[in-house]
Amino acid sequence: MNLADIPPSVPKTTRREFGKALGGLAAPLVAASSLEAQAEKKPSQPATSSPSPAQTLFELIRQKYAKYLTSDQLDEVRKRVERNQSRTENLRGFKLSNGDEPAFCFRA
Repeated sequence: MNLADIPPSVPKTTRREFGKALGGLAAPLVAASSLEAQAEKKPSQPATSSPSPAQTLFELIRQKYAKYLTSDQLDEVRKRVERNQSRTENLRGFKLSNGDEPAFCFRA
């Protein structure tokens, strides 16, 4: 269907009017989602603490590779994941400014 097929009795809608109408349709949806978000923020039970990223990563590794590893090997993997997480936190704690550059040791 193109514009020539529209009968003259049908009022033409401008893009601006269409945008306003579309925004008017979306407003109740946005309001409903914000009410749901507020309801989720107020849990009836006290929230349990979420697992650390190291624990989450180890669980993923354990689920995927547990059939190939012994319990001692899994324990070693857990220790290494926790150590890597500790190192990551140390690196993130070291603040850099925008002008900081890497330390180069160049010798000719």
